[in-house]
Amino acid sequence: MTDTKELIGRLKEQCDRDAAEHCPDEIISLQREAISALEAQAKQIEALGLALETERGAANLYAQQVAHWMFKHDEILKQIEALQADAERYLWLRGKVDWGNEGGHGFWRLKISSGTGGFGADDFDRDLDAAMAAQKGGDV
Repeated sequence: MTDTKELIGRLKEQCDRDAAEHCPDEIISLQREAISALEAQAKQIEALGLALETERGAANLYAQQVAHWMFKHDEILKQIEALQADAERYLWLRGKVDWGNEGGHGFWRLKISSGTGGFGADDFDRDLDAAMAAQKGGDV
């Protein structure tokens, strides 16, 4: 495919040769009109190419933002699920507390044992989950 600028240049040269060879004015006028139209179209095509690149960049940025927010959405859902599990544990645990008052000092007693023998926070959560499941008649 011929480059548009090259084609316009060749047409201008031909128009100049035709004018020098005393070609009829109508033909020279039509050639110049065609050249002007091609130049205008070439400018429009160039502007459209630049606009397309700008829009392509904006679309890529938008796609990156969507991917980021989808990741954040998944992350937030995981946090919500963890918070819901903690809230269920707390509500269950609160129902098991034996509140009392001994010698003017408030106290509470709680005994939950699933037999895991662990002492960390994860062990505590696991023991609570096991005790809650046992009360519901299910497994963790």
